[in-house]
This record gives sequence, structure tokens and C-alpha cells, in this order.
Amino acid sequence: MEARNFADYQREISKSKAGGSTNFVAVFQFIEKFIKQTASLRDLSIIFFTDGCDTCNNMKEILASLDKLKSLITKSEISSRFLTIGFTNEHDAVFLNRIAQAGTDLGNFFFVDTANSDYPDKIKDCLQSSLSMAQEEEGL
Repeated sequence: MEARNFADYQREISKSKAGGSTNFVAVFQFIEKFIKQTASLRDLSIIFFTDGCDTCNNMKEILASLDKLKSLITKSEISSRFLTIGFTNEHDAVFLNRIAQAGTDLGNFFFVDTANSDYPDKIKDCLQSSLSMAQEEEGL
């Protein structure tokens, strides 16, 4: 998906339906493809909103895919940061923190406890903080 402006982006995103599974290898491969197809890319910020539990791959495959992405980013001389927002009590904080540290610039890991009644407000706060961090370098 490529959007030329925010309105196009919103239209494209509204067509997407989430649910069913998580596949980090596919996400990392998509980011690699995007980098390779976008020659002018100099700054990249990615926000992950997930429990961090991949339902399609084992950890060895996931980490190999993440390392491959990190290598491509380094070779491409792209400034990058990964911001992660974990939720549910079963979230994988270690893995989400590892993603947050995978960019060339330090990312961040937030946790939202969905068992608390104020979790919708916490989600908004985390998204707002993540978007602010991503926009600091104009690379969202």
C-alpha cells in the first residue's frame, strides 16, 4: 500500500481488517520490500501495536528475519526507529523491547494493561507519544 497523503492513507487503512493471527516475518519482509522499492527513503519510523506473540513462526525464524531487516537498514544508511506498544498480560515484553532497539535510532516500548478500566486512555497516550517520537525525524 502506498498513500500520497493522509486522506489516501486513511482510506487504505479503513479497507484493512485485523484479526486472526500475527506474522512478524511477513511484516519484516514487507518493510524490507518497502525499503528496496523506495530509493529516496532516508528516514523510517514503524509503530507496532501488538501482544508480540507470533502465531505463524518460531522465534528462531522471527529473529533471523529481524536481523536481516536490521542489516538491510544499516547497508541502506536509513535512519530508523521502531516503536512498540504491547498489550494484554500475555505480551512478550522481551521481544517487543528487542524490536524497539532494532533501529538505527533508539525506539521505545510501551505497555498497555488491557485489564485496567482506563486502558483506552492509555492506548491513546501511547499512540500519541509514539507518533510524536516518529514525527521528530519526519519519517513516519
